[in-house]
Amino acid sequence: MAFAAIMGWMIRHLIWDVDGTLVDTYPAMTRAFTHALAEFGHIADGSQISAWLHVSLEHCAASLSNQFGLSIEELMERFASAYRQIPPADQTPFPGVREVCAYIVESGGLNLIVTHRARASLLALLEAHALAPLFADCVANDDGFPRKPDPAGFMAIMARNHIEPSQTLGIGDREIDVQAAHAAGLRACLFGEPSTQTSADFVISDYAQLMDLLHKEKPAAQNLP
Repeated sequence: MAFAAIMGWMIRHLIWDVDGTLVDTYPAMTRAFTHALAEFGHIADGSQISAWLHVSLEHCAASLSNQFGLSIEELMERFASAYRQIPPADQTPFPGVREVCAYIVESGGLNLIVTHRARASLLALLEAHALAPLFADCVANDDGFPRKPDPAGFMAIMARNHIEPSQTLGIGDREIDVQAAHAAGLRACLFGEPSTQTSADFVISDYAQLMDLLHKEKPAAQNLP
């Protein structure tokens, strides 16, 4: 879709997904699943694991469990143990993320997070890369909201931060992120390779493109009463 402001809309706030959007965690998760499977005596294709992770962690675990005839609970226990051994500092934010977040804050907006990741794990990632001060609030797995594409987490974080859907863009790397944003009344940006079926309002492959979008919508925001 062309990067053009829609009448009455502007982007002041961003609601971020984390894994595969804010931070490049999939390589570490792939390593953890590979290690877990090795403990069961199995070898898996890393590229296939990564592809399943791009759907969701649960989808990946279920697919591997089915492929190798493993208990999903035991597989996830081994995965979690292996993943905890990978330092957050080794899982880096995508290039341009910090600049986009800083721009939003400097422009008077809020960076918010809705993630399936546990809060302690999320904070460890943010703090390892000095990103925590750029985020005003987050909804994590611990908060008990239904998982995306249910919009409950989006609705809750917008309500408690008093922000309007028309001023907010949801950004994620999966179609469930797009669906959750749309269900909450937001426009949605898909980061990464677009699916032929995506309903995202914008598709970007790097964060320079998102910065360009923010700059192009800024004049529209300034002209609004």
